[in-house]
Amino acid sequence: MKRIYAVLVLAICSFNLYGLEVTFGIRPSPIKYSTELKEKAEEGDSEAQVNLGWCYFDGKGIDRDYKKAASWFQKAADQNNPWGELNLAICFKEGKGVPKNLLKAFEYFEKSAKQENAKAQFALAQCYKKGWGTKSNESESFRYYQKSAENGNSCAQNIVGVAYFTGNKVSKNLDEAFMWFEKSAEGECEQGQCNLSKLYASGVGVQKDEKKAFYWAKKSAEQNDSESQYLVGKSFLEGKGVSRNSEQAVYWFRKGAENGDEDACASLSLCYLTGTGVEKNLEESKKWKEKGENISKHNRPT
Repeated sequence: MKRIYAVLVLAICSFNLYGLEVTFGIRPSPIKYSTELKEKAEEGDSEAQVNLGWCYFDGKGIDRDYKKAASWFQKAADQNNPWGELNLAICFKEGKGVPKNLLKAFEYFEKSAKQENAKAQFALAQCYKKGWGTKSNESESFRYYQKSAENGNSCAQNIVGVAYFTGNKVSKNLDEAFMWFEKSAEGECEQGQCNLSKLYASGVGVQKDEKKAFYWAKKSAEQNDSESQYLVGKSFLEGKGVSRNSEQAVYWFRKGAENGDEDACASLSLCYLTGTGVEKNLEESKKWKEKGENISKHNRPT
């Protein structure tokens, strides 16, 4: 099994509303519906219109109603509110409250992106990459990933880091790769944290540091990244960057395996086979070995 240092993972920002939840500017204490909020929205306050739309979309203090959500996002978008434009674009992309329309989604993503909305810039990059509402254009896609990264989007920062690491779209530069992975990791992107961990573990682009490698892998694992869960288990098993603990290794291998990481499956299988950190169990060993093999077959290029 081969593990590469940089994997361009876009599933993190798939175009479902919850996958893009951060684009709604979710606050630590999400706003709930109130009469005062509705009054402000009806008076034409575009921020209140966005927040009211969100309340209807997510059912915060009021019954969920996608049509009303889209309507309030539209009102905010009509006032050139970048969050209203972004949220309306997502509604058009997903067909939530309005008929699905990729051309309209692209239009409103672009409007929001031109107002330097980092989340919209990331979404627009995805549109150019996937050909959603426009022709596929890799150069435009990467240009908007860069703009999004420069404006602080941690998902985009990871993608730019991958580009510098691999030399794809830009000249290979490990210092730049490290810088962007670090920014992404600090911005709580689990893929960025995983990639930063791998740089520290390997000493590529930065001085090798097993403790920092473990720290970032665990941060990512705690966000349910399956590869990082495998890496944390491996660290506990080998005592790298953390005290050796076979029970903890099994715990993290299991999490990674349950989330579909083939290396975690293989490692958990071996633990059951040898009785490392868990009672020996040949049936469990076989089960996890087979699951890993099935994952490998599924991921194998055809």
